[in-house]
Amino acid sequence: MRKQIALILAVAVMLCMPVRAAAESTTITTVVPEPAYQLTIPADIQMEYRAGSCTIGVPSIAQSSGFGEKAYLTVAVSHSGAFFSQTTSTTIPFAFYAKTDSGLCEWTSGDRLIYSRMDDGSVTPTGHMADGRTPSAFELQIFDSAWETANPGTYTAAVTFTAQLAFSE
Repeated sequence: MRKQIALILAVAVMLCMPVRAAAESTTITTVVPEPAYQLTIPADIQMEYRAGSCTIGVPSIAQSSGFGEKAYLTVAVSHSGAFFSQTTSTTIPFAFYAKTDSGLCEWTSGDRLIYSRMDDGSVTPTGHMADGRTPSAFELQIFDSAWETANPGTYTAAVTFTAQLAFSE
């Protein structure tokens, strides 16, 4: 009788345990293609000693396609605001401007050019600033006083162009 009671209790305990169901899943994958474009940035240049300024071109876009209805491209133009010498660890400060039809306007490092989407899914070849003006070039200016206090050596400065896909709301 004890064996029967033990068997009945064992069956009762097993019936109270949760039953594990086998779960299967399916993964659904999709790929949204990236727009295509060719970004041309200005070539490296050499600034003459004691020059008050030098001109740098603006980036342009070619062979663009695949931009969705709300997509466009921005290019951040960043600079350090100074030439730097590796050998002397000194700097020569400069001011950075965008040249437009209405004259020079100060360009803060990281400001962006906007390349608007066109009806065919491409973007404009030339970028415009947030206020709508289109720069024809960038100008870097060094004051005479900066040259006067510059230690001998080779100085370099980099202007970095960073393209990024953006979307309008």
